[in-house]
Amino acid sequence: MNINLHNSFEKIINHFQDYCDNRSRLAQKDVSPFFGPKSCTPLENSVLWIGGCGPSSFIRLIYALSGMEIESHLTELLQGIKTGEFHGLTIEQMTIIDKLQTKTIQQERKLCSKLASLQEDIVDQSLASKMMKDHENADEDLDKHSHNMATVMEEADKLRMKTLKQIVSILTPAHVI
Repeated sequence: MNINLHNSFEKIINHFQDYCDNRSRLAQKDVSPFFGPKSCTPLENSVLWIGGCGPSSFIRLIYALSGMEIESHLTELLQGIKTGEFHGLTIEQMTIIDKLQTKTIQQERKLCSKLASLQEDIVDQSLASKMMKDHENADEDLDKHSHNMATVMEEADKLRMKTLKQIVSILTPAHVI
């Protein structure tokens, strides 16, 4: 079973990597559908983070799944009485996950800043006036902007993949790997 579990993890990660690679390839042709997919409801589109879910949401899911047991033993934890596992997670794993969350949120914020700068550039008056005066260069500017948006989305996908791999590494028992 341990080999099957390891193979399943590997398959999932490989499928996710294929998904990211295909998105990257398609985004180089036309990035805009990834930021507001027609297949999503308006509510789903409103919670997208750079064309997908935020990697920190993976970590929040872990906290949500283990949170109920942690809350029920919070007093014992704070007093140092309880040091066992919570839904199979050790205190050490929770500490590593906490550090990963902090680092992931910092990286998400950097990507958000990059995206915000790109969004500001497209509506910048100098670009808008340039587009009105020179249609040929406007197409080049929009192509460059699209390419930059695709690059930010690729960086977001890399962060999603990196975070997923780290989570699997943290949560996978040593005897499975």
